Amino acid sequence: MVACAHRSQCINASGHREPWVMGQGAKPMRQEEIEARSYEVLRVDMGRTVKAVMEVAEFQGRGRVWIASDRSILVTRNGRIVRTAGFKTDLRDAISRDLEPLDGASKGKLAKAVRLTRQMEWAGKEPGSYSARVILKPVTSETIKILDQTFQTQVIEESIEVKALNWAVTNHYWLDVANGTVQRTVQLFHPSSVPLTLEILRPAA
Repeated sequence: MVACAHRSQCINASGHREPWVMGQGAKPMRQEEIEARSYEVLRVDMGRTVKAVMEVAEFQGRGRVWIASDRSILVTRNGRIVRTAGFKTDLRDAISRDLEPLDGASKGKLAKAVRLTRQMEWAGKEPGSYSARVILKPVTSETIKILDQTFQTQVIEESIEVKALNWAVTNHYWLDVANGTVQRTVQLFHPSSVPLTLEILRPAA
């Protein structure tokens, strides 16, 4: 992903919490400007350097196809990254043999730990399809703030283990207890990737 390309939407590198529109006539994008849009907006922080805003291009039930100005793509299902395009290493698919608890969330409460198996397929480094053992469990409740909005959330911890690659990782999701929407998440989708922090700046109308 390329951040701050011409006319792309980015976060001010100085740490300003508002997204900025880069390019000619660059100016900060205010909360009211985000709310005036008719589509969803996603903030993406990728390590310490890449900070960008992606816009929803397609709805697939609880799935979203997000696109950046450089045409990089993220596909999510209620916050969980299931496919990417345009990254150094791409996730081609993350298919679960079992019901994904985040996909079916209506109220943001996961009562107990859930174990399942996913088939993860990558392009680039370590190409191929690998079986992953996954455990999702509730760990705490937390009030978070994204721009001017406050959310009461349940924090879900996701442990993924791919034995064939000797790789294990822990991801986190902040699940809105009011509607079951993942408002924030921190994830790694590949052994060589850096953590991605995703935040919904503008939810569906």
